[in-house]
Amino acid sequence: MALSLVAIVTFMSACGGGSSDSGEEESKSADVETIQASLTDDLTAMSVDPSEVTVKSGTEVVVDVTNDGTVIHNFAVDENNKTADLDPFSLGTLEVGKVTEDTVLYCTIAGHREQGMEMTIKVEG
Repeated sequence: MALSLVAIVTFMSACGGGSSDSGEEESKSADVETIQASLTDDLTAMSVDPSEVTVKSGTEVVVDVTNDGTVIHNFAVDENNKTADLDPFSLGTLEVGKVTEDTVLYCTIAGHREQGMEMTIKVEG
């Protein structure tokens, strides 16, 4: 009988805690911003559109990337957090994470960043 009572109390505690977790998930999802970015190239330059975006400090940022160029590109926070190499007209997703300071995203293919393939995420507040 005592074991049954412990099981019931444990079950009720677990159920009661679920409601709080659910609210936390909702507030977390409200702080996620998905940015659409287009990587392009031509004979004179390479670029990212948009080249700059602004988010609130602490926002989780996800970038949906489209390679609208004619050569392979990727998009990165750094060498350890980047999309796969994207063939022309293919898509990728970069999960930047929580942004608390200005951050520059860029293509890691040799020479592409230097030719202008970068985006700045500016943080406000």
